[in-house]
This record gives sequence, C-alpha cells and structure tokens, in this order.
Amino acid sequence: MSEPTKDINMTEVKSASENSFVNNNVKELGEFDDLSIDPVKEAKLVRKLDRFILPMFCVIYFLSFLDRSNIGNAKIVGLDDQLGLTQSQYSTAVSVFYATYICVEIPGVLLVKRLGPHRYITIALVCWSLVTIFTCFVRSYGTLVLTRLLLGLFEGSVFPSQSLYITMTYKRQEQAKRLGWLYVCSCASG
Repeated sequence: MSEPTKDINMTEVKSASENSFVNNNVKELGEFDDLSIDPVKEAKLVRKLDRFILPMFCVIYFLSFLDRSNIGNAKIVGLDDQLGLTQSQYSTAVSVFYATYICVEIPGVLLVKRLGPHRYITIALVCWSLVTIFTCFVRSYGTLVLTRLLLGLFEGSVFPSQSLYITMTYKRQEQAKRLGWLYVCSCASG
C-alpha cells in the first residue's frame, strides 16, 4: 500500500517542480496576465493599414494583370506584323512568360522572408518596371522572348509576396477581405 502513495507523491513532486519551472521562467520574462489589446486602437490600426497598404497593393496587382494582357493588345495593333512573327512564335512569346513566372514564385517568397518584404518587393517592382519600360525597344523575336522571360522573372513573385505580407500584417479573419480586393482589381484590368 505504501508504494502507490510514493508514486502519487512523486507525481505531485514532478508536477510541482514543472509548475515552478514555468512560473520562474514567466517571472523572468515578465507577467503576461495584464496583456490585452484595446479593440478601438486595434480597429484604428487596421483602418490605417487598409488606407496605406491596400491601395498600393491593389494598384500593383491591377498593373500586373494589365501587363500580362498587353501582349494580346499589342497583337491586335500589329505586333506580329511589325516583328514578322509567325503564329507559333507569337504563341511561344506568350507562353514563355509563364515559365519563369511559375518558377520564381516559391524562391521569391523565400527571399521575402530573408530580405524582408520592404526590400524584396521594392527590388522586384523596380526591375519589373524597368523591363516593362524597355519593352518599347523590342525589334525582333529574340528580344521579345527575352523580355517576356524577364517580365515573368520579376513579376512572378509580386503577388505571392503581397499575399505573404498580408498574412504577416493582418489577422486570419481579416486576410480574406484584403486578398479579395486584390482579385477585384485583377478583374478591373480587363
């Protein structure tokens, strides 16, 4: 009979020592019992984020979709005639964009975590903008394919980076609405 009592006592001793370990560590870090977030200040912060971050992301996503559809508009006004493209070459130029676009999505998000969103998104947008600007200098099929590859390279990680930034900034229940606004902007681009 005395042995079960020793086991119970040992269990009580173990749990007491674990509790004291936890309590001592919490005391070292500081008391967290009074930690609370004022709902009014939190709502104000979310509105401020919505005012500054969301419009910028919506414009970027709108321009991204507009840029993807521009090659179709260029064909309508005579891109294939000016560059002497066959239907196969035109299809290749349209498709090659997605080769680098898809391949750079995951490495781009990993770079966002390493470099920080403010650095990586800025670098990707500046490079993407420069390639878009220099698209006007395309004079042959080779330069068109190169331009499309570079556009996919720099544009491919923009939306995943924005999505990651939204998940890092907003609560889980707030994220769907913000991502929904991005999708609305893609519809507006045509």
